[in-house]
Amino acid sequence: MIRREDRSYSIFSFEKTDRIDLKNANKFKIKVLRAIVAPKTTTVIIDLKGLEFMDTYAAKVLVTLRKFAWKKKKKFLLKNLSPDFKEIIDLLKLEKDFKIIED
Repeated sequence: MIRREDRSYSIFSFEKTDRIDLKNANKFKIKVLRAIVAPKTTTVIIDLKGLEFMDTYAAKVLVTLRKFAWKKKKKFLLKNLSPDFKEIIDLLKLEKDFKIIED
């Protein structure tokens, strides 16, 4: 997972792995939580480009992070969702919970 910062944005991407699961989701969660609580951060972007697998634990982590960001009045965006991930979001009825942006 890579974190890039640009002024008030924190962007997280998965350039070094193609999956997020129980093994690495907690590490990801901690890094994103730190970005959310950072005073200068107004927006957190999770770039899912190249991600091929996400287990249910990782999906729950995303929901938790989105809720935490909302409580802290920060924007939480998902970027570059594959058709499979969009389908999961739809099946779980989370399309209203997540703001999805394209490249």
